Amino acid sequence: MAENMKHEEQCRIFNRPSILKRMRDLVKSEIKTGEEHGFLVCKRGEDYRLTEPCKGTECEIELGHCRDDEEQVGTFHTHGLFSFPSCSDIVTAFERGTRVNCIGALTCWWLGYPAVMIKCMSIDVDHPEYDKFRDRILKLDEIYGPILSKWDEESERLSDEEEKKLYDKVIEAHIKFNKVLDEAEKAGVVDRAALLDIKDLEYDETE
Repeated sequence: MAENMKHEEQCRIFNRPSILKRMRDLVKSEIKTGEEHGFLVCKRGEDYRLTEPCKGTECEIELGHCRDDEEQVGTFHTHGLFSFPSCSDIVTAFERGTRVNCIGALTCWWLGYPAVMIKCMSIDVDHPEYDKFRDRILKLDEIYGPILSKWDEESERLSDEEEKKLYDKVIEAHIKFNKVLDEAEKAGVVDRAALLDIKDLEYDETE
C-alpha cells in the first residue's frame, strides 16, 4: 500500500491544469503532423521546470536532458493511437532513473468519440530492488537494442522472409521487456496503472 501511495504522489506533478493542457495539445499536434512530440520535467530543490516541447519522427523522439543541477523526474511524449511504452522508452526510463514516464495518445477514435489518453509509468528509483531491475533492463537492451534499431531503420527494405524473422525477434523483445516490468510491478518498483484523470481532455477536431 505504501508503495502505491509513493507512485501516486510521484505522478501528481503531471496532474496539473497547465501540464495537462500542454500534453493534450501535443497529442493533437501529433495527429496533425504525424511526428512525436514531448518534453521533460526537471527538478531543482522544490522547483519544477518543463523543457520546451520538441518533436521527432513518426516513431521516435529525443527529448534531450535536464540541466546539470537538475534531476530529470518526468517525461512525456506522444504515441499516436497507442498509450503504452516502447522497449526504447523502458530502457531510457531505467537508464536515466526517471521517476514518471507519461505517454499521450488518441484513444477510442474507432468508436466515434475520441479522447486524449495520458498513461504514466511510475518507477520508484529509491526502492531497494530498483538497481536489480535496472540491470536486467539494460542487459536486455544489449541483446535486443540492435534488433529493434534494425527494425526501425531497415524493415521496409527487407524481403518478406527476412522481415518476418526480424518481426518475430521484435515481438520476442517486447515479451521479454514486459516480463521484467511485470516482476518489477509485483515487487513495487514499477506502477504501470498510474492513469491520469482524462475527463477534461476530450479531443475536439475543430479546435
